[in-house]
Amino acid sequence: MHKRKSYCTTIFFFFSIILITNLVISTVAFAANLYRSVGTTATNLNTGSRTVRIVGTTATFSGSMPNNIGVGDALVYGSTNIAFIAARTSNTVYTVQSATGGTPAAASAETTVGVYRCFNSLYNWESNNVANVNANIDGAVDDDVVIASADLATPGDILNVACYADGDDTTAVTIDGWSTDATHYIKIYTPVTEAEVGISQRHTGKAGTGYVLKPNDSTPVTGSNSSVLYCLESIVIDGIDIDGTDNTAKQTALGLEIGDATSAVETATITNCLIHDITAEENDSGQAGMAFGCAVNQTGPFTFVNNVVYNITNSCTNNSSYTNGVRFSNVFDAPDNVAYLYNNTVYNIQLTGTSTGSAYGFTMGSSATADV
Repeated sequence: MHKRKSYCTTIFFFFSIILITNLVISTVAFAANLYRSVGTTATNLNTGSRTVRIVGTTATFSGSMPNNIGVGDALVYGSTNIAFIAARTSNTVYTVQSATGGTPAAASAETTVGVYRCFNSLYNWESNNVANVNANIDGAVDDDVVIASADLATPGDILNVACYADGDDTTAVTIDGWSTDATHYIKIYTPVTEAEVGISQRHTGKAGTGYVLKPNDSTPVTGSNSSVLYCLESIVIDGIDIDGTDNTAKQTALGLEIGDATSAVETATITNCLIHDITAEENDSGQAGMAFGCAVNQTGPFTFVNNVVYNITNSCTNNSSYTNGVRFSNVFDAPDNVAYLYNNTVYNIQLTGTSTGSAYGFTMGSSATADV
């Protein structure tokens, strides 16, 4: 008999958010903010051939720049100079910084300049390897695009990775090998305000309307997790569209995975994201299939706010198979683990095969405990 289970819920938790907000604001003021950009456009964004003048940390262009230029983008000027946009005042005036967050080299009026995305995929950014820098950035300065040290905690840095809606980003990403802590972390986000970019790069609430992380991978995987985005560092993720539509033939399929059984993430904050169309498909009927929108393992404070998780399905036949919109695993354990969940919508969480397993919106593993 065909069995179909589904789950639809909207969750509202109205507490502890102010505490987290104040914590982030107070720590950002004491940390160096570094900016890099990700987008599939590899060519020069300065399509009008504007020139630039740089005095201190202010870059002034000779005319209006395209509205899709913003924080994290690289300015390549002179023979050996590069600067990175840290803020936008108008379509002609931007705040810029050096590779390490300081004052970049000056440029006199009418200096020729190219403007580029730093990396053409989030995967290439995470590698932090000069070989994966946008190939159109001059070889004289491409070393400065990579972060000099993966240790963000010791110098007190926050790494802001701005993601642009140039086209689908088609490679899954694992964020690992950095040194982060609760106040010196990686922020992966879409620029939204006019102080960041001329036109929002975030989805409108509908899939495919902003920056999309959508791996195209049909390689069968059975014995291990297959995540669209897997984070093993202290992280803030804001406004990302995580789409598993083309990540097929995975018996354990996940949209977003935070931490693992042995590596604790000190803090994770997920806001304004779409996580959807994650499907577990059967490769071996002797093994359970699992599909998760978001799986939370070892982490410190976990904040999940204003997200939409939907179309998380499992077509496997093994009766131990299950599907969860958001799952806290067995290693998520109090007192260090506290979850702040607010204004999230989770729907269409279901088994579509013949399995008699379970499908739930929010779940905790059998031995997991937390203050929620």
